Amino acid sequence: GRFQPMSKHHVATYKHLVDKFGKDKVWVASSNKQDKIKSPLNIKEKDLIAKKHGVKNFEFEVMPYVPKRILSKFNPKTTALIIVTGKKDESRLSSFKRASKFSGLDNLVPFEDEKNPYMSYYIAPHKSVKTPWGELNGTLVRNVLSTPIEDEKKAKEISKMLLGWYDKKIFQLLQDKFSSIAEIDEDFIKE
Repeated sequence: GRFQPMSKHHVATYKHLVDKFGKDKVWVASSNKQDKIKSPLNIKEKDLIAKKHGVKNFEFEVMPYVPKRILSKFNPKTTALIIVTGKKDESRLSSFKRASKFSGLDNLVPFEDEKNPYMSYYIAPHKSVKTPWGELNGTLVRNVLSTPIEDEKKAKEISKMLLGWYDKKIFQLLQDKFSSIAEIDEDFIKE
Protein backbone atom coordinates (compact mmCIF):
# COMPACT_ATOMS: atom_id res chain seq x y z
CA GLY A 1 0.00 0.00 0.00
CA ARG A 2 0.91 3.67 -0.13
CA PHE A 3 0.62 4.24 3.63
CA GLN A 4 0.59 8.04 3.40
CA PRO A 5 0.69 7.74 6.40
CA MET A 6 -0.04 4.36 7.98
CA SER A 7 -2.84 5.09 10.44
CA LYS A 8 -5.20 3.30 12.82
CA HIS A 9 -7.31 1.73 10.07
CA HIS A 10 -4.21 0.19 8.45
CA VAL A 11 -3.06 -1.11 11.82
CA ALA A 12 -6.47 -2.69 12.47
CA THR A 13 -6.09 -4.61 9.19
CA TYR A 14 -2.50 -5.54 10.06
CA LYS A 15 -3.61 -6.93 13.44
CA HIS A 16 -6.37 -8.93 11.71
CA LEU A 17 -3.75 -10.48 9.41
CA VAL A 18 -1.37 -11.21 12.29
CA ASP A 19 -4.20 -12.97 14.14
CA LYS A 20 -5.07 -14.97 11.00
CA PHE A 21 -1.58 -15.87 9.71
CA GLY A 22 0.96 -15.08 12.48
CA LYS A 23 3.29 -12.09 12.99
CA ASP A 24 6.32 -13.76 11.36
CA LYS A 25 4.31 -14.52 8.22
CA VAL A 26 2.87 -11.04 7.67
CA TRP A 27 4.97 -8.62 5.61
CA VAL A 28 3.96 -5.10 4.64
CA ALA A 29 5.21 -3.90 1.25
CA SER A 30 5.23 -0.32 0.01
CA SER A 31 6.82 1.51 -2.89
CA ASN A 32 8.84 4.71 -2.71
CA LYS A 33 6.58 6.53 -5.19
CA GLN A 34 6.17 10.11 -4.06
CA ASP A 35 4.17 13.15 -5.05
CA LYS A 36 3.72 16.33 -3.08
CA ILE A 37 -0.03 15.99 -2.41
CA LYS A 38 -1.04 12.30 -2.25
CA SER A 39 2.27 10.59 -1.45
CA PRO A 40 4.71 12.99 0.26
CA LEU A 41 6.35 10.42 2.57
CA ASN A 42 9.43 8.52 1.40
CA ILE A 43 10.05 4.86 2.21
CA LYS A 44 12.27 5.59 5.24
CA GLU A 45 9.58 7.81 6.75
CA LYS A 46 6.91 5.19 6.08
CA ASP A 47 9.13 2.54 7.69
CA LEU A 48 9.64 4.74 10.77
CA ILE A 49 5.87 5.12 11.19
CA ALA A 50 5.23 1.40 10.57
CA LYS A 51 7.79 0.47 13.24
CA LYS A 52 6.11 2.90 15.67
CA HIS A 53 2.86 0.99 15.01
CA GLY A 54 4.63 -2.28 15.86
CA VAL A 55 4.86 -3.64 12.32
CA LYS A 56 7.68 -6.17 12.41
CA ASN A 57 8.25 -6.78 8.69
CA PHE A 58 8.06 -3.67 6.49
CA GLU A 59 9.79 -3.77 3.11
CA PHE A 60 10.41 -1.44 0.17
CA GLU A 61 9.16 -2.93 -3.10
CA VAL A 62 9.24 -1.35 -6.56
CA MET A 63 5.95 -3.15 -7.28
CA PRO A 64 4.22 -4.16 -4.01
CA TYR A 65 1.92 -6.62 -5.82
CA VAL A 66 5.04 -8.50 -7.03
CA PRO A 67 7.18 -8.30 -3.87
CA LYS A 68 10.50 -9.58 -5.22
CA ARG A 69 12.59 -8.40 -2.26
CA ILE A 70 10.32 -10.18 0.21
CA LEU A 71 10.08 -13.33 -1.92
CA SER A 72 13.88 -13.50 -2.21
CA LYS A 73 13.98 -14.27 1.55
CA PHE A 74 11.95 -17.48 1.13
CA ASN A 75 12.18 -20.86 -0.59
CA PRO A 76 10.06 -20.62 -3.79
CA LYS A 77 9.25 -24.35 -3.69
CA THR A 78 7.85 -24.37 -0.14
CA THR A 79 6.43 -20.88 0.41
CA ALA A 80 3.05 -19.57 -0.70
CA LEU A 81 2.38 -15.90 -1.44
CA ILE A 82 -0.84 -14.28 -0.28
CA ILE A 83 -1.30 -10.66 -1.34
CA VAL A 84 -3.77 -8.71 0.78
CA THR A 85 -5.79 -5.81 -0.50
CA GLY A 86 -9.04 -4.03 0.18
CA LYS A 87 -12.19 -4.56 -1.87
CA LYS A 88 -11.60 -1.37 -3.91
CA ASP A 89 -8.25 -2.70 -5.20
CA GLU A 90 -9.34 -6.30 -5.90
CA SER A 91 -9.39 -5.73 -9.68
CA ARG A 92 -5.66 -4.99 -9.62
CA LEU A 93 -4.96 -8.56 -8.50
CA SER A 94 -7.66 -10.50 -10.30
CA SER A 95 -6.04 -9.48 -13.61
CA PHE A 96 -2.76 -11.28 -12.75
CA LYS A 97 -2.57 -14.51 -14.79
CA ARG A 98 -1.08 -16.48 -11.89
CA ALA A 99 -3.42 -15.12 -9.21
CA SER A 100 -6.41 -16.77 -7.58
CA LYS A 101 -8.70 -15.66 -4.80
CA PHE A 102 -7.66 -16.99 -1.38
CA SER A 103 -9.80 -20.01 -0.46
CA GLY A 104 -8.04 -21.30 2.63
CA LEU A 105 -4.61 -22.41 3.77
CA ASP A 106 -5.11 -25.94 2.42
CA ASN A 107 -5.40 -24.65 -1.17
CA LEU A 108 -2.15 -22.68 -1.37
CA VAL A 109 0.57 -23.41 -3.90
CA PRO A 110 4.25 -22.35 -3.72
CA PHE A 111 5.02 -19.08 -5.52
CA GLU A 112 7.82 -20.79 -7.57
CA ASP A 113 9.11 -17.72 -9.45
CA GLU A 114 9.71 -14.37 -7.72
CA LYS A 115 9.49 -12.47 -11.05
CA ASN A 116 6.14 -14.03 -12.01
CA PRO A 117 4.84 -15.69 -8.84
CA TYR A 118 1.80 -17.83 -8.28
CA MET A 119 -0.24 -15.98 -5.68
CA SER A 120 -3.47 -15.99 -3.81
CA TYR A 121 -5.13 -12.71 -3.01
CA TYR A 122 -7.07 -12.10 0.16
CA ILE A 123 -9.61 -9.30 0.45
CA ALA A 124 -9.17 -7.94 3.96
CA PRO A 125 -12.33 -6.97 5.81
CA HIS A 126 -12.92 -3.23 5.92
CA LYS A 127 -11.85 -1.73 9.24
CA SER A 128 -13.88 1.40 9.89
CA VAL A 129 -12.41 3.95 12.30
CA LYS A 130 -14.54 7.03 13.01
CA THR A 131 -13.06 10.46 13.74
CA PRO A 132 -14.64 13.90 14.32
CA TRP A 133 -13.94 14.62 10.62
CA GLY A 134 -15.43 11.41 9.23
CA GLU A 135 -14.23 7.88 8.56
CA LEU A 136 -10.47 7.54 8.80
CA ASN A 137 -8.56 7.31 5.51
CA GLY A 138 -5.27 8.61 4.17
CA THR A 139 -6.72 11.73 2.57
CA LEU A 140 -8.43 12.70 5.83
CA VAL A 141 -5.20 12.22 7.82
CA ARG A 142 -3.18 14.32 5.36
CA ASN A 143 -5.82 17.06 5.36
CA VAL A 144 -6.14 17.23 9.15
CA LEU A 145 -2.37 17.29 9.63
CA SER A 146 -1.85 19.88 6.89
CA THR A 147 -3.03 22.62 9.25
CA PRO A 148 -0.41 23.68 11.83
CA ILE A 149 -1.23 22.45 15.33
CA GLU A 150 0.90 24.38 17.81
CA ASP A 151 -0.76 23.32 21.05
CA GLU A 152 0.93 20.07 22.18
CA LYS A 153 -2.13 18.88 24.11
CA LYS A 154 -4.25 19.23 20.95
CA ALA A 155 -1.49 17.60 18.87
CA LYS A 156 -1.46 14.57 21.22
CA GLU A 157 -5.26 14.31 21.08
CA ILE A 158 -5.36 14.47 17.28
CA SER A 159 -2.42 12.12 16.82
CA LYS A 160 -4.01 9.50 19.07
CA MET A 161 -7.28 9.73 17.10
CA LEU A 162 -5.52 9.31 13.75
CA LEU A 163 -2.47 7.18 14.53
CA GLY A 164 -3.21 5.62 17.91
CA TRP A 165 -0.13 7.16 19.52
CA TYR A 166 1.80 10.42 19.81
CA ASP A 167 5.46 10.95 19.03
CA LYS A 168 6.46 14.62 18.93
CA LYS A 169 9.15 14.20 16.23
CA ILE A 170 7.01 12.03 13.97
CA PHE A 171 4.01 14.32 14.43
CA GLN A 172 6.14 17.32 13.40
CA LEU A 173 7.49 15.37 10.40
CA LEU A 174 3.92 14.68 9.26
CA GLN A 175 2.90 18.30 9.80
CA ASP A 176 5.88 19.46 7.72
CA LYS A 177 5.24 16.91 4.94
CA PHE A 178 1.52 17.67 4.68
CA SER A 179 1.76 21.47 5.04
CA SER A 180 1.46 22.02 1.28
CA ILE A 181 -1.99 20.39 1.14
CA ALA A 182 -4.99 22.72 0.94
CA GLU A 183 -6.30 23.69 4.36
CA ILE A 184 -9.47 22.13 5.76
CA ASP A 185 -12.14 23.36 8.13
CA GLU A 186 -10.15 24.26 11.24
CA ASP A 187 -13.07 24.41 13.72
CA PHE A 188 -12.10 21.22 15.58
CA ILE A 189 -8.40 22.04 15.65
CA LYS A 190 -8.95 25.55 17.09
CA GLU A 191 -11.39 24.47 19.81
